[in-house]
Order: sequence, then C-alpha cells, then structure tokens
Amino acid sequence: MKNVMTPRDLGGIQNHLGLLNRKKTAFFPNRLMEISNSNPTEASKKLGLSRPNLYKEEISIRKDKELAKKIVDLVIVGDLVFDLFGGKIDQTIMWLTEPNMDFFGDSPFDICLRGDGKKLIEWLYIRSGKKPGVAF
Repeated sequence: MKNVMTPRDLGGIQNHLGLLNRKKTAFFPNRLMEISNSNPTEASKKLGLSRPNLYKEEISIRKDKELAKKIVDLVIVGDLVFDLFGGKIDQTIMWLTEPNMDFFGDSPFDICLRGDGKKLIEWLYIRSGKKPGVAF
C-alpha cells in the first residue's frame, strides 16, 4: 500500500486557534481579542492597525506583509503548541497568553505580534524534536 502524504505532513497550516478564514487570506480580529483577552485599543497597538479596523469581521492580510507575518507566525506557533499539548485548546491558549520565564517575561502571543515569531517557531521545533528540512 502506498503512503499518501497530507498538507499537514509537509508543514501545512492547521489553524487550530481559528484565527484565519478558510482561504487563509484574512484573520478574525474578534477571535484574536478573545484569545488574548484584549480590547480593540490594546489589539490595535500590538498589531499596528487603526482601532476601527478591529470592529470588522475579517481583516485582510494579503496586502500587508508585516501584518501577515505576525498573524501567520501566531497561527503556526498556535498549531505547534496545540500539537505539543495533545490537542488541548485551553492549555494552548494559556501558554500563548501568559508571561513566560524562558522569554524574559514576555508572552508568546506578544512575541509573535511584535514580529519575532520566527524565533519562537524555531524554539518550538527544537523542543518538539522536529527539525525543519530547510531553513528560510
């Protein structure tokens, strides 16, 4: 029998946190604020967006590379942590949003939204025993 690979086997984004739309071209600001327990004012500062944008149902990440990097890194970190915690979403969210001693008191959520998510992804790959085939 032939082994068939899935997108997940090749690093496909799973979006376990439910932040991205189906096409993965936009994110849901209400879900982001729900996960981080923040309000539009706090979220706008972290994302570098105007506060009125956070009242939209979806915010496109297609034309804003910096925003896309932050959101996609957060989604990838969420997927990796979700897998490490055996599919427990409540533990995943808790780990993402609480201050972490390994990160000098910053939360993984804040690390991703300030644009340093790639370092966190690498840290998680090391902790999980996974090694990406190619470093970009």
